[in-house]
Amino acid sequence: MWLSRERERERERGSALRKVPIVNSVYHLYESFHECLIAFPKSERYSLGATCQSEILELLRVSLRAASSTKPSDKAAYINEASVRLDSLRLLLNLCKDCKCVSNQTYQQLDSTCNEIGRMLGGWLKSITSSP
Repeated sequence: MWLSRERERERERGSALRKVPIVNSVYHLYESFHECLIAFPKSERYSLGATCQSEILELLRVSLRAASSTKPSDKAAYINEASVRLDSLRLLLNLCKDCKCVSNQTYQQLDSTCNEIGRMLGGWLKSITSSP
């Protein structure tokens, strides 16, 4: 009985975190990239493709940590780390486009999502640092 209540609380916490807009956006970015990873050239799928995939998953992990953090200083540190991860991902996605692993249209869609996430991170960091 106690174990089932604990699982229920964890499930509720997980669904609440998925309602955080930035976590939701990164989640959808992963879904989009996963679809294009299937069409990656085999020679790049397990190197460049896997590196991009790993970076998106790390961005998701850091975003979740920021969302669940209670101390503003910790939250700001996680947001800054997420920003660095996003910049790295942007560079990797640009490399994917230049190596012809993704089409220009796919790159533009992924880059647009990255820009949206970047704006969210910037706004989130601004709200954390400006509050007393």
